[in-house]
Amino acid sequence: QGEDPDARYEISVTTNEIPENFHWDSENNDLPALAQLLIPDTRGVEVSGFGNGPDDVDWYRLQVSDPGTGVPVFMELDFVRPRGIGVTEVSIFAAFPHDLESSKIGLIALQPTNSQSQSLTIPARAGDYYLRVDNSQEADISSIYSFRISFTPASGNWEIEPNGIFQFANLLPLDEVMKGTSWHPDDDEDWYRVRLDRRGTLVLSYFRPFGAGSAVVRLKAADASDIAEASANALTGQKVTISADLSLGDYLVVIDPEREEDASAEYQLVATIVDSIEIEIQYPEPELRRSEERRVGKECRSRWSPYH
Repeated sequence: QGEDPDARYEISVTTNEIPENFHWDSENNDLPALAQLLIPDTRGVEVSGFGNGPDDVDWYRLQVSDPGTGVPVFMELDFVRPRGIGVTEVSIFAAFPHDLESSKIGLIALQPTNSQSQSLTIPARAGDYYLRVDNSQEADISSIYSFRISFTPASGNWEIEPNGIFQFANLLPLDEVMKGTSWHPDDDEDWYRVRLDRRGTLVLSYFRPFGAGSAVVRLKAADASDIAEASANALTGQKVTISADLSLGDYLVVIDPEREEDASAEYQLVATIVDSIEIEIQYPEPELRRSEERRVGKECRSRWSPYH
């Protein structure tokens, strides 16, 4: 309703190309079977999404390819929710989650009282991983979340999740350092299987220099029956050693965290086998032994005689 019919205006539109590794939350992805496929490139992958309504849950399926370097990689998840006013939980699963508890390998929980930006680093291998962003407790459905997944090479031997039950136990090589972390303060048991090819004394050494809680190290037989255990905590310097004389065969080692508040605190576990020492005692000939006994007895009598 302008008064000047000759007045003009201009509209300009600027577009930016969306990177190939960027994705928007694509509904309907409320179930694992409907998970949105994510294929990261060398830079990783980035995703943004909304809590589209009450009880909204977004599932993603991440395809991790073999880097071809022969070394393990770390999968790092950076999650941010700038304007969240409720609770958002981000869970990572190492396989199609038929059993949610046994396949869960990571968890981030964002609440109004803590930081709205959190990170999680997990050793990973080639295969499919599932991510669940649970916004069912987020009151603001317009709240935007974003996450980025990137990969970096790892050095040394690292635990590979899931290894929370003995069926998924990682192989623990002898005389090599195995590293691991606890993604949950209490519910992230790490199971290992160690194989002895001879009888000897198995020595387990555990050390978590920057641990903020405690951990119980358990040695078990192949049938999961207990053999020995020890606790590492602040009083023990976050380290502990277990030794046991064992026959050849397979044995299980369990790292059970208790109130471990730092999910990035790395632990080191080493298994060493020490050969059993067989001592052969050779006794003297009977006559010599009796003579030796008399000599010792005489010395003893003279030593304790009240007349000397």
